[in-house]
Amino acid sequence: MNQTKDKLYRVIAGTMVLLFKPLVRILLRHGISYQSCADWLRWCYVHVAHDEFAIKGKKQSKSRVAIITGITRVEVARQLEVKSPADLQELETHQRASRVLAGWSRNPDFNDSQGQPLSLPFHGESPNFSELVNLYSGGTTPRAMLDELISVNSVKPASSQKYQLVTQKYLSGARVVKETHFEMLAHAANGLLNTIAHNTEDECEETWLQLQTYNKNIPVSMAEDIRKHIKLRSMDIIYEIDEYLFERSPEDLEHSEEVVEVGLGVYLFQNQQIKPNQLTEKPQ
Repeated sequence: MNQTKDKLYRVIAGTMVLLFKPLVRILLRHGISYQSCADWLRWCYVHVAHDEFAIKGKKQSKSRVAIITGITRVEVARQLEVKSPADLQELETHQRASRVLAGWSRNPDFNDSQGQPLSLPFHGESPNFSELVNLYSGGTTPRAMLDELISVNSVKPASSQKYQLVTQKYLSGARVVKETHFEMLAHAANGLLNTIAHNTEDECEETWLQLQTYNKNIPVSMAEDIRKHIKLRSMDIIYEIDEYLFERSPEDLEHSEEVVEVGLGVYLFQNQQIKPNQLTEKPQ
């Protein structure tokens, strides 16, 4: 390697280590071996190379995929026959249920004069649970949503054939929650990394929104208050954008029109504490 390529290789290697470390921490915490992770990465290498790295004007071949990935042609052929392990159905359920619960908790139309969630009848008198679901769930039937929320103890029957909000959180049992955490990780990280990949393409004509702000000199004693402040401010913008997107997703969309997924991701981060003597300590 020449000096330029060698420097780029080291930069990429360092970046990947930073990305891999939190992922490996999560995988080890859940008993996922290196071999399993390597199998998934091999599948991704083959399918991304096959779908996105063909020579312009030519049909992609297994031989070219083998060349650019370093994986044997036999293994490339095998991987192309393997279905993706990804299944986001549980994530979709989680998102819809969470939106219904958040709307019940925050929308003034479903709150009393004190800002507390009202007990709602299933239908009939307004406001009611069916109206809530139709507003926030994106197509789930009110009965199916009610049964699900009652089963996970997020909602419970109240007096006079009404239903009461127990918690804004959607918790579907320890096993499913763990599965959903991974699915949310996939969706959130995929969105951020795809945006970075788009913005760093040589032929990128329009960059997508990618913002970050941080301060490396925050006293530990102030961190909790800062986290709370960021959360409150961020929730406001997320709910506003959520409503904006919902209004632009008509149910009667013509089947002939193509659709895309567009959204905004917001996350808070806090990195490892730096001890006072490390701020001025010189490297050895």
